[in-house]
Amino acid sequence: MPGASLPWPATPAAIAVVVLASAVMVLLAPVVLGRPLVCLGLAVALVVALARTPTPPGWPPRDWAVASCDVGQGDATVLAAGPGQGVVVDTGPDPALLTRCLRQLGITSVPLLVLTHLHADHAGGLAALAGAEVGLVVTSGVRTPADADARIGALLPDADRRFTEAGHAWQVGEARIEVLAAPPLNDHLVPSEGESSAENDASLLLRAEVGGVSVLLPGDAEEGAQSSHARLGSAIDVDVLLVPHHGSGRHAPSFIAATTPSVALVSVGADNDYGHPAASTLRSVAATGAQLARTDMNGAIAIGRSPKGELLVTTQR
Repeated sequence: MPGASLPWPATPAAIAVVVLASAVMVLLAPVVLGRPLVCLGLAVALVVALARTPTPPGWPPRDWAVASCDVGQGDATVLAAGPGQGVVVDTGPDPALLTRCLRQLGITSVPLLVLTHLHADHAGGLAALAGAEVGLVVTSGVRTPADADARIGALLPDADRRFTEAGHAWQVGEARIEVLAAPPLNDHLVPSEGESSAENDASLLLRAEVGGVSVLLPGDAEEGAQSSHARLGSAIDVDVLLVPHHGSGRHAPSFIAATTPSVALVSVGADNDYGHPAASTLRSVAATGAQLARTDMNGAIAIGRSPKGELLVTTQR
């Protein structure tokens, strides 16, 4: 069960607490076992405690700026915009996993939601925001799959909807997010309703600045789009790169090299059927010298700046 084990420090004081608690339990056991109602109450409390997924100690860090949520095989990134407020970029595939992440981060209001594209692994968790205060929803003009496009209006009827293009930018509290590349608003380049490479390459390319941390969010862009993005120069030179398409092998090494990240994030599901992240992509990331963090191994990942200006990476596991 989720709460069946808890981390505990191995310091002398912590060990002394365990020894003392054990001694007290030995002394109280005969008294408790002689009272059936007390035993029943303790049993119920124990089951509840074991069933609740505990928040790991130290998570989230106090001064996080950007967080990559652990949402399985998908992307969901949160930018700290102010007390209780976060800009959300993509929602992952599972509403429950996004809900858990937002709750742990203390996010109750989402002034801006940006969906890089509408595939299920990026927009399937939209229902997690149905009860939240969502101000503006931004997407590209590519509105396939159609059922995903329709769900935005159905689940977030009170939110404004805007179709964006390259050059648009928003300042939300402490967070600024800019669209570096997007398909033309009148472009119907995607005839299919499936998860095609054309749809992946039509992902919004986003640059965000928050808390002194710059981050590049390329959605599921593949070789063609990445090669084009690589020509954007200093605009894609960032502190943090969310590795495109969950580390898919369909990548352009020139793009990853041009981003010169200090930290590279891979948002990916454990033991996924796609072989993500690919060894070739990980080699391209390693060539940049970036510190690598993966949600399948590390859980959710938060990044911020220390008072001395250093990037701080905190992982949930």
